[in-house]
Amino acid sequence: MHVIGTAGHVDHGKSTLIKNLTSIDPDKLKEEKEREMTIDLGFAWLNNTNTNEPVGIIDVPGHEDLVDNMLKGVFAIDLALLVVAATESIKQQTIEHLEILKLLNIPRIILIVTKKDLASEEMKNKTLSDAINLLKDYGYKESKYIVVDSASNEDINNLKNLIFSELNELVSPKISSNARMYTDRVFHKKGYGTIVTGTLLEGKLKTGQDVYLNGITKSRIRGLQTYDQNVNTANAKTRLAINLTNIEKNSISKGDHITSELIPELNNSFDAVIRVSKSSKKSIKHNSTIQAFIGSRQINCRLILRNLKEINDQNNHYVHLKSDKKISCKVNDPIILRSSGETIAGGEILNTGSSLKLFKTPIYREYLDALSKNDIQNAAEKLININKMITLGELKTQLNQDIDEIKNNLLDLQKNKTIIIIKNNANKDIQLIDVKWWLKKSNEMIKILQNFHNNFPLREGINKKELIQKLFPKYKTRTASSLFNVLGQNPKFHQKSDLIALYEKNNSNSEHNEEISEIIKSINNNTNPLIQISKIDKEIISYLINKSILIKLSNGIYVKQEWFDLSKEKILKHFELNDKLEIQTAKSILNTSRKITVAFLEKLDSDNTTKRIENNRILIK
Repeated sequence: MHVIGTAGHVDHGKSTLIKNLTSIDPDKLKEEKEREMTIDLGFAWLNNTNTNEPVGIIDVPGHEDLVDNMLKGVFAIDLALLVVAATESIKQQTIEHLEILKLLNIPRIILIVTKKDLASEEMKNKTLSDAINLLKDYGYKESKYIVVDSASNEDINNLKNLIFSELNELVSPKISSNARMYTDRVFHKKGYGTIVTGTLLEGKLKTGQDVYLNGITKSRIRGLQTYDQNVNTANAKTRLAINLTNIEKNSISKGDHITSELIPELNNSFDAVIRVSKSSKKSIKHNSTIQAFIGSRQINCRLILRNLKEINDQNNHYVHLKSDKKISCKVNDPIILRSSGETIAGGEILNTGSSLKLFKTPIYREYLDALSKNDIQNAAEKLININKMITLGELKTQLNQDIDEIKNNLLDLQKNKTIIIIKNNANKDIQLIDVKWWLKKSNEMIKILQNFHNNFPLREGINKKELIQKLFPKYKTRTASSLFNVLGQNPKFHQKSDLIALYEKNNSNSEHNEEISEIIKSINNNTNPLIQISKIDKEIISYLINKSILIKLSNGIYVKQEWFDLSKEKILKHFELNDKLEIQTAKSILNTSRKITVAFLEKLDSDNTTKRIENNRILIK
């Protein structure tokens, strides 16, 4: 399937040519009929007799005041028909339209010189020569051409054959599992609801399928129509009308993005590689305001250069664009920049959602260099280096490449010990980690744990949340946790519950060992369950509690763990024959003071073993 489009100056015969090629009048609007000129995009189609498949045709306006509308149609075409009237030759919009086609990287152009019946041989030859030279000047040296009388069936049939021949030479588009389309018309049809039209750029759509408006608003396809035929499925590079459910006409606009996948976050910043329009008389200044055309959408943007005040040469330049609204688009989407009614530059999107600070870093420049050269392995390496950790799914989205090709490049990077590949069973994705960053953070984590063990030799380890905060203070909680889990792959680290420690840690030194041994000996020899802790170091108290030698009943009251366990057994045995327990009875069972008895019972309450009701305790079963 293919879509072709017209280009050229106003009144050079584009719409008449399409009407005679297809028997469809692309000018639908009443105003277009009255003014005898195309104002909005027109649509038609013809059958490719070589493949027996329909070929969509987009007819664009040629008036200088309507270039914006022209741009919203030609971005999606595979082949352009550059129309030049023999009676007028090259005009203003001929050049600007050709320039736009070049900036959009439209691969092939057929030159069509029209109105041969109204021009002399000299005029026809001069127009043809000038147009061919113009095409060569813009890099289209191999473009085919034809001189036609649009009313001649023979000329029209020759043009059809030339179109089919050129389409046959085109490289098949890259296959994508995710379908998407920019809308170029939106209308309401009674009994059906909201209908949008556009060129399906990638993937496949089918009736009943869920789709998303601008990647976030969920809808469903009620019906599909292509070239006046109702269909159940539609493939890429097809002109398509989609009947959407749960979407009001007023909530969708020309240029909105229809996608088959949910896009979790829209962006209002974009990085692109551009080159200045050849015919532009303006230089592009840093921090200037421009209009950007992405797909069939037009947005206002602030344009930021990396380290220049302006650009006015024909070299490629990276720019950072900050738009006035968040939109959905994709890496490699073509972009055209205009200012004050003039096309000033064009290129393609290389990244979405990056910060200005990142845009100006050397490593990010290297990433953009690799991406613009389609050096996928180098681009993947740089992107992983920038992000430190990224999932395979995120990498695929940012590189906009086939997943199998990316995996092959990642295996090479893994062999070169540049990245670490870890399968995350939790979300069934693959995490890609920069080796240098992993080593740096691992060493940082080792130092933090070593300092902790030196300062608190008796503790089992540092709290996980505290450690994450020390390692990743600038990251959001979820991201920081993911990064920490990656570090946890290091065999030097040990995790028990929420405590993290080094396997090689030295829990105590000889001085502590001697002191602890004496304290434990004193506790064991003491017949009184109450332990005086006023002269014991807090770290040692914590250690004794962790080792189940002491237990804290309440503030200032610590008893032997062994005594507590035996006393608990006595209380539980009491409840085997009794429903209630008074303090005095408990004091008698435990054979201890009222102070310790009360603290003991309150500990049982806090452990949900017993419950206090007035002056009695009952057992919680």
